[in-house]
Amino acid sequence: MHSIMPKELLNLMRAGSGHISPTLKLVNGYVIDVFSSNIIKADVMVFKDRVVAIGSEEDYPTSQSTKVVDVSGKYLAPGFMDAHIHIESTLLIPAQLAKILIPHGVTSLFADPHEIGNVLGVKGIKLLLKLTEGIPLRVFIEVPSRVPTAPGLETSGAVLGVEEVGELLDLPESVSLGELNYQNLLSGREEYFQKIAAALSRGKVANGHLAMLKGVELNAALAAGLMDDHESVSAEEAMEKVVRGAAVFVREGTSERNLEDIIKGVLGRVRDFRRFMFCTDDKHPEDIVREGHIDYNVRKAVELGVDPVVAIQMATYNIATHFRVDHLVGAVAPHRKADIVVISNIDKVT
Repeated sequence: MHSIMPKELLNLMRAGSGHISPTLKLVNGYVIDVFSSNIIKADVMVFKDRVVAIGSEEDYPTSQSTKVVDVSGKYLAPGFMDAHIHIESTLLIPAQLAKILIPHGVTSLFADPHEIGNVLGVKGIKLLLKLTEGIPLRVFIEVPSRVPTAPGLETSGAVLGVEEVGELLDLPESVSLGELNYQNLLSGREEYFQKIAAALSRGKVANGHLAMLKGVELNAALAAGLMDDHESVSAEEAMEKVVRGAAVFVREGTSERNLEDIIKGVLGRVRDFRRFMFCTDDKHPEDIVREGHIDYNVRKAVELGVDPVVAIQMATYNIATHFRVDHLVGAVAPHRKADIVVISNIDKVT
């Protein structure tokens, strides 16, 4: 997913310098600048699947193969991302899921496939990845840390031990060790600490499942290497995690709807939203079709008083930065993938 050849880099530079024509120009629009939290008037030049320039389209040649799209008065934002999702709970294969997510501006998923992992193990997770090939949806993997999920209570179809987790972490699509809860760590089983170490030693993230943790227990979980959480149900819970360095994935799915309580409670208390991100965790197809997906989270946050640019950052750049793929996605900027959402109304994010 992330490999690139030297010749490709040369061609990107040539397109970015105007020596060869871009394949796409988006002109007369406003770029959501997620780096400085601004909106700038600029044209965007794309070569194949990557942005090569932000500036004036007049500085770049237009050939017969260049497609020029006038986006006058519209806003160009990075494609929206879901920081934590279980694809299996949508009851759709990736190609069908893409059909209902792309119209909502969602272009990247950070998915923990522990459900198919519990049934088919490494083979199942690789099969899921195979099903993502050739679709207009980027899927990053949070490698399941707890397979079987409930040992002694259920009969799973597979076991993902330290060796299997290491194998999956080495896949180019893998960005993290999937959600691990404090109770697992309290068991003292070396296996869980080996899995965290396997992720951290590879420069990858270790996701947490830190429901209702606070005080000493929260400190302990974070000290063990867990770096984020998607289980906060209140502003107080979210704030306690953020001030200790954890990223908080603000969840709004089908059954768990925590966005309003968290956002209302942190507004006025938080000056910098870099550690706040959006996720759905589990959202059913009928709810996606009816109200939206991550775009719904963004709109709702704006309605509650979050600045639109900040809300978009929470759905894009913050997530990409947390998972260390901001060189690839999360911004409308040179070298990044041209996953671009065109927004007509910035205040309503539509």
